Amino acid sequence: MKKIEAFGRRKEEPRDINDMPEVPNTCMEIESTFLDNLNKKGISVPTSESVSSLSPTKSIKKVNNTKGYDTKEYNTEDLLVSLYETHDELVGAFNSSDYGSKTAQSISNSIIKVGACIKKLGGEVEKFNPIDHVSGLAVPPLIKNAQLVVERTKQLYSRATIEDVQISENGKTIDITLLGQNNNPEVMYRVKGTITASTSWNGNEAIDYIYTPQSGKMSVKVLEGNKWVDNSNSFKVHWGLDELDLKACTKAEISEFKSQNKEGVSEVKENKIAEKVIESKIIPESEEDLSFTIREK
Repeated sequence: MKKIEAFGRRKEEPRDINDMPEVPNTCMEIESTFLDNLNKKGISVPTSESVSSLSPTKSIKKVNNTKGYDTKEYNTEDLLVSLYETHDELVGAFNSSDYGSKTAQSISNSIIKVGACIKKLGGEVEKFNPIDHVSGLAVPPLIKNAQLVVERTKQLYSRATIEDVQISENGKTIDITLLGQNNNPEVMYRVKGTITASTSWNGNEAIDYIYTPQSGKMSVKVLEGNKWVDNSNSFKVHWGLDELDLKACTKAEISEFKSQNKEGVSEVKENKIAEKVIESKIIPESEEDLSFTIREK
Protein backbone atom coordinates (compact mmCIF):
# COMPACT_ATOMS: atom_id res chain seq x y z
CA MET A 1 0.00 0.00 0.00
CA LYS A 2 1.37 3.36 -0.95
CA LYS A 3 1.95 5.92 1.71
CA ILE A 4 -0.28 8.98 1.42
CA GLU A 5 1.49 12.23 1.71
CA ALA A 6 -0.18 15.62 2.13
CA PHE A 7 1.54 18.73 1.13
CA GLY A 8 0.44 22.22 2.09
CA ARG A 9 0.99 25.21 4.37
CA ARG A 10 -0.67 25.44 7.79
CA LYS A 11 -2.68 28.57 8.31
CA GLU A 12 -0.94 30.97 10.64
CA GLU A 13 -2.57 31.37 14.11
CA PRO A 14 -3.71 34.90 15.05
CA ARG A 15 -1.37 36.62 17.42
CA ASP A 16 -3.89 39.18 18.76
CA ILE A 17 -7.56 38.92 19.78
CA ASN A 18 -8.41 41.69 17.35
CA ASP A 19 -7.15 39.48 14.54
CA MET A 20 -9.85 36.87 15.36
CA PRO A 21 -12.31 36.40 12.50
CA GLU A 22 -15.91 37.45 13.10
CA VAL A 23 -18.14 34.69 14.34
CA PRO A 24 -21.88 35.07 13.75
CA ASN A 25 -23.92 35.61 16.93
CA THR A 26 -26.06 32.52 16.73
CA CYS A 27 -28.04 33.36 19.91
CA MET A 28 -29.02 36.77 18.60
CA GLU A 29 -30.10 35.28 15.30
CA ILE A 30 -32.23 32.63 17.04
CA GLU A 31 -33.87 35.22 19.28
CA SER A 32 -34.55 37.52 16.33
CA THR A 33 -36.08 34.68 14.31
CA PHE A 34 -38.24 33.64 17.28
CA LEU A 35 -39.59 37.15 17.83
CA ASP A 36 -40.25 37.59 14.10
CA ASN A 37 -42.30 34.40 14.07
CA LEU A 38 -44.35 35.61 17.08
CA ASN A 39 -45.01 38.94 15.44
CA LYS A 40 -46.16 37.21 12.22
CA LYS A 41 -48.70 35.28 14.31
CA GLY A 42 -50.03 38.55 15.79
CA ILE A 43 -48.55 38.07 19.26
CA SER A 44 -47.27 41.35 20.71
CA VAL A 45 -44.08 41.01 22.72
CA PRO A 46 -43.14 43.90 25.09
CA THR A 47 -39.59 45.11 24.90
CA SER A 48 -37.29 45.50 27.86
CA GLU A 49 -37.74 49.27 27.72
CA SER A 50 -41.50 49.08 28.08
CA VAL A 51 -41.49 46.93 31.21
CA SER A 52 -40.05 48.01 34.54
CA SER A 53 -39.73 46.07 37.75
CA LEU A 54 -42.34 46.74 40.42
CA SER A 55 -40.80 48.22 43.53
CA PRO A 56 -43.04 48.60 46.60
CA THR A 57 -40.77 51.29 47.99
CA LYS A 58 -40.28 53.46 44.93
CA SER A 59 -42.81 53.61 42.14
CA ILE A 60 -45.00 51.58 39.81
CA LYS A 61 -44.71 52.21 36.07
CA LYS A 62 -47.65 51.59 33.79
CA VAL A 63 -46.66 49.45 30.77
CA ASN A 64 -47.32 50.88 27.32
CA ASN A 65 -50.15 49.07 25.61
CA THR A 66 -51.40 48.74 22.07
CA LYS A 67 -53.87 51.62 22.57
CA GLY A 68 -51.10 54.13 22.88
CA TYR A 69 -51.56 55.18 26.50
CA ASP A 70 -48.80 57.36 27.91
CA THR A 71 -46.41 55.87 30.41
CA LYS A 72 -47.04 57.20 33.95
CA GLU A 73 -45.31 56.68 37.24
CA TYR A 74 -47.29 56.32 40.48
CA ASN A 75 -45.88 57.12 43.92
CA THR A 76 -46.81 54.28 46.26
CA GLU A 77 -47.02 56.59 49.28
CA ASP A 78 -49.74 58.68 47.60
CA LEU A 79 -51.46 55.51 46.47
CA LEU A 80 -51.42 54.11 50.00
CA VAL A 81 -52.86 57.34 51.41
CA SER A 82 -55.75 57.14 48.95
CA LEU A 83 -56.33 53.49 49.77
CA TYR A 84 -56.33 54.17 53.52
CA GLU A 85 -58.87 57.00 53.05
CA THR A 86 -61.06 54.74 50.94
CA HIS A 87 -60.77 51.98 53.55
CA ASP A 88 -61.84 54.32 56.36
CA GLU A 89 -64.77 55.69 54.34
CA LEU A 90 -65.98 52.19 53.57
CA VAL A 91 -65.76 51.21 57.25
CA GLY A 92 -67.81 54.32 58.13
CA ALA A 93 -70.40 53.38 55.50
CA PHE A 94 -70.55 49.84 56.88
CA ASN A 95 -71.10 51.13 60.42
CA SER A 96 -74.15 53.13 59.31
CA SER A 97 -75.69 50.38 57.17
CA ASP A 98 -78.02 47.53 58.05
CA TYR A 99 -75.78 44.65 59.05
CA GLY A 100 -77.94 41.97 57.45
CA SER A 101 -78.48 43.76 54.13
CA LYS A 102 -76.87 42.98 50.77
CA THR A 103 -75.41 46.48 50.76
CA ALA A 104 -73.57 45.81 54.02
CA GLN A 105 -72.22 42.54 52.60
CA SER A 106 -70.99 44.31 49.47
CA ILE A 107 -69.30 47.03 51.51
CA SER A 108 -67.69 44.40 53.73
CA ASN A 109 -66.23 42.62 50.69
CA SER A 110 -64.90 45.92 49.33
CA ILE A 111 -63.22 46.71 52.66
CA ILE A 112 -61.44 43.35 52.61
CA LYS A 113 -60.29 43.85 49.01
CA VAL A 114 -58.94 47.34 49.69
CA GLY A 115 -57.15 45.99 52.77
CA ALA A 116 -55.52 43.31 50.61
CA CYS A 117 -54.31 45.99 48.16
CA ILE A 118 -52.80 47.97 51.03
CA LYS A 119 -50.87 44.92 52.22
CA LYS A 120 -49.57 44.16 48.72
CA LEU A 121 -48.13 47.67 48.53
CA GLY A 122 -46.33 47.23 51.85
CA GLY A 123 -48.89 48.94 54.08
CA GLU A 124 -50.40 47.66 57.31
CA VAL A 125 -54.11 47.37 58.03
CA GLU A 126 -56.07 45.59 60.73
CA LYS A 127 -58.06 42.58 59.72
CA PHE A 128 -61.66 43.63 59.14
CA ASN A 129 -64.14 41.67 61.22
CA PRO A 130 -67.70 42.86 60.43
CA ILE A 131 -69.14 41.74 63.76
CA ASP A 132 -66.81 44.15 65.60
CA HIS A 133 -68.53 47.09 63.89
CA VAL A 134 -72.17 46.35 64.65
CA SER A 135 -74.26 46.48 67.78
CA GLY A 136 -77.65 45.28 68.91
CA LEU A 137 -78.08 48.44 71.04
CA ALA A 138 -80.27 51.22 69.70
CA VAL A 139 -79.08 54.84 69.86
CA PRO A 140 -80.82 56.57 72.80
CA PRO A 141 -83.06 59.59 72.07
CA LEU A 142 -81.06 62.83 71.86
CA ILE A 143 -83.16 64.52 74.52
CA LYS A 144 -82.26 61.75 76.99
CA ASN A 145 -78.57 62.56 76.61
CA ALA A 146 -79.26 66.27 77.08
CA GLN A 147 -81.21 65.49 80.26
CA LEU A 148 -78.21 63.57 81.59
CA VAL A 149 -76.02 66.64 80.95
CA VAL A 150 -78.46 68.88 82.82
CA GLU A 151 -78.66 66.49 85.79
CA ARG A 152 -74.88 66.23 86.01
CA THR A 153 -74.49 70.02 85.81
CA LYS A 154 -77.07 70.59 88.58
CA GLN A 155 -75.36 68.01 90.77
CA LEU A 156 -71.76 69.21 90.34
CA TYR A 157 -71.73 72.94 89.49
CA SER A 158 -71.06 74.99 92.64
CA ARG A 159 -69.76 78.45 91.66
CA ALA A 160 -73.22 79.95 91.10
CA THR A 161 -76.90 79.13 91.51
CA ILE A 162 -78.60 77.50 88.55
CA GLU A 163 -81.80 79.50 88.21
CA ASP A 164 -83.25 77.61 85.29
CA VAL A 165 -82.41 75.17 82.48
CA GLN A 166 -84.36 74.48 79.29
CA ILE A 167 -83.84 71.76 76.65
CA SER A 168 -85.03 72.21 73.07
CA GLU A 169 -87.52 69.75 71.60
CA ASN A 170 -84.91 68.13 69.35
CA GLY A 171 -82.53 67.66 72.30
CA LYS A 172 -79.63 69.53 70.67
CA THR A 173 -79.79 72.88 72.53
CA ILE A 174 -79.56 73.61 76.25
CA ASP A 175 -80.35 77.08 77.63
CA ILE A 176 -79.04 77.79 81.12
CA THR A 177 -79.26 80.78 83.50
CA LEU A 178 -76.86 81.22 86.41
CA LEU A 179 -76.96 83.74 89.25
CA GLY A 180 -73.76 84.32 91.21
CA GLN A 181 -71.80 86.75 93.33
CA ASN A 182 -68.15 87.70 93.19
CA ASN A 183 -66.39 89.21 96.19
CA ASN A 184 -63.53 90.95 94.40
CA PRO A 185 -64.90 93.07 92.86
CA GLU A 186 -68.11 92.89 94.87
CA VAL A 187 -70.52 92.14 92.04
CA MET A 188 -73.70 90.19 91.55
CA TYR A 189 -73.95 88.70 88.08
CA ARG A 190 -76.31 86.74 85.92
CA VAL A 191 -75.10 84.75 82.92
CA LYS A 192 -77.47 83.34 80.32
CA GLY A 193 -76.04 80.76 77.94
CA THR A 194 -77.16 78.82 74.89
CA ILE A 195 -75.20 75.69 74.00
CA THR A 196 -75.98 73.71 70.85
CA ALA A 197 -74.41 70.38 69.96
CA SER A 198 -72.93 70.15 66.46
CA THR A 199 -74.28 66.59 66.18
CA SER A 200 -75.62 65.44 69.56
CA TRP A 201 -74.87 65.28 73.27
CA ASN A 202 -73.16 62.09 74.43
CA GLY A 203 -74.59 62.39 77.92
CA ASN A 204 -71.21 62.46 79.70
CA GLU A 205 -70.74 66.26 79.46
CA ALA A 206 -71.41 69.07 81.94
CA ILE A 207 -71.84 72.83 81.46
CA ASP A 208 -69.31 75.05 83.20
CA TYR A 209 -68.96 78.81 83.68
CA ILE A 210 -66.13 80.80 85.28
CA TYR A 211 -66.79 84.47 86.04
CA THR A 212 -64.37 87.30 85.31
CA PRO A 213 -65.36 91.02 85.24
CA GLN A 214 -67.25 91.88 82.03
CA SER A 215 -66.39 88.53 80.50
CA GLY A 216 -65.83 85.05 81.90
CA LYS A 217 -66.09 81.82 79.98
CA MET A 218 -68.86 79.29 79.48
CA SER A 219 -67.79 75.88 78.22
CA VAL A 220 -68.75 72.23 77.84
CA LYS A 221 -66.51 69.80 79.69
CA VAL A 222 -66.10 66.03 79.94
CA LEU A 223 -64.56 64.05 82.76
CA GLU A 224 -61.32 62.28 81.84
CA GLY A 225 -59.96 60.32 84.78
CA ASN A 226 -60.35 62.73 87.68
CA LYS A 227 -60.07 65.94 85.64
CA TRP A 228 -62.61 67.99 83.69
CA VAL A 229 -61.39 68.69 80.15
CA ASP A 230 -62.76 71.35 77.79
CA ASN A 231 -64.75 69.82 74.92
CA SER A 232 -66.36 73.01 73.58
CA ASN A 233 -65.05 72.47 70.04
CA SER A 234 -67.94 70.07 69.42
CA PHE A 235 -70.54 72.69 70.42
CA LYS A 236 -71.69 76.22 69.62
CA VAL A 237 -71.48 78.16 72.88
CA HIS A 238 -72.97 81.67 73.32
CA TRP A 239 -73.66 83.57 76.52
CA GLY A 240 -74.60 87.01 77.82
CA LEU A 241 -73.43 88.53 81.09
CA ASP A 242 -75.32 91.08 83.23
CA GLU A 243 -73.53 92.56 86.28
CA LEU A 244 -74.62 94.64 89.28
CA ASP A 245 -72.13 96.64 91.39
CA LEU A 246 -73.18 95.86 94.96
CA LYS A 247 -71.30 98.84 96.43
CA ALA A 248 -73.19 101.34 94.31
CA CYS A 249 -76.76 100.02 94.50
CA THR A 250 -79.66 99.82 96.96
CA LYS A 251 -81.34 96.77 98.44
CA ALA A 252 -84.30 97.42 96.18
CA GLU A 253 -82.07 97.29 93.11
CA ILE A 254 -80.54 94.03 94.32
CA SER A 255 -84.02 92.58 94.85
CA GLU A 256 -85.08 93.71 91.39
CA PHE A 257 -81.94 92.20 89.83
CA LYS A 258 -82.67 88.85 91.44
CA SER A 259 -86.29 88.88 90.20
CA GLN A 260 -85.32 89.29 86.56
CA ASN A 261 -84.45 85.64 86.10
CA LYS A 262 -87.72 84.52 84.50
CA GLU A 263 -87.64 87.20 81.83
CA GLY A 264 -83.98 86.43 81.17
CA VAL A 265 -84.67 82.72 80.67
CA SER A 266 -87.40 83.51 78.14
CA GLU A 267 -85.07 85.69 76.14
CA VAL A 268 -82.31 83.08 76.11
CA LYS A 269 -84.62 80.26 75.03
CA GLU A 270 -85.71 82.30 72.03
CA ASN A 271 -82.11 83.36 71.35
CA LYS A 272 -83.01 87.06 71.67
CA ILE A 273 -80.42 88.15 74.22
CA ALA A 274 -79.01 90.89 71.99
CA GLU A 275 -82.39 92.45 71.18
CA LYS A 276 -82.60 94.27 74.54
CA VAL A 277 -78.99 95.42 74.73
CA ILE A 278 -78.35 99.11 75.34
CA GLU A 279 -74.59 98.99 75.90
CA SER A 280 -72.96 95.88 74.52
CA LYS A 281 -69.48 94.63 73.89
CA ILE A 282 -69.58 91.93 71.22
CA ILE A 283 -66.47 89.80 70.79
CA PRO A 284 -65.94 87.52 67.76
CA GLU A 285 -66.39 83.83 68.44
CA SER A 286 -63.21 82.16 69.56
CA GLU A 287 -62.15 79.49 71.96
CA GLU A 288 -60.48 82.05 74.21
CA ASP A 289 -63.45 84.41 74.68
CA LEU A 290 -67.03 83.91 73.51
CA SER A 291 -68.72 86.65 75.50
CA PHE A 292 -70.59 89.93 75.42
CA THR A 293 -71.86 92.12 78.24
CA ILE A 294 -75.48 93.29 78.32
CA ARG A 295 -77.55 95.78 80.23
CA GLU A 296 -81.31 95.50 79.99
CA LYS A 297 -83.80 98.34 80.07
